[in-house]
Amino acid sequence: TIRIMNNSGKLMAAIPFPPKDFSLFTGTQQIQIHRSPGDIIAIGFTSRCVLVVVLRDSLVLSYDLLGKRVLPPFFALIDRNGERNLGKGMDLLEARIFEGGVAVLGVDMSSAVVEFLDEHDDP
Repeated sequence: TIRIMNNSGKLMAAIPFPPKDFSLFTGTQQIQIHRSPGDIIAIGFTSRCVLVVVLRDSLVLSYDLLGKRVLPPFFALIDRNGERNLGKGMDLLEARIFEGGVAVLGVDMSSAVVEFLDEHDDP
């Protein structure tokens, strides 16, 4: 369980991890995903209070302060063979959450920066 607390220690949200309905939708296919807390490589907040959880295979989860999903799960990096429809991401060496999103470095030294934009950002 991932717990979000305020500065005084009051529980704001408890997010089951891994979620019971943990699956990816790829077109017409639904792929069940099996992960454990040991797969978390980075966790942190953006400047807009979005909790970002990055898993070892570059799967990114995002939640608001009440524990609701902000975006559907997605891979920051897909494997070299482009097997996105098979639900496979690239293993990561490192991931950093910053004020606007997340930056990841794959085992093959490829990288990606994902920015979380909303209606307050310039188009």
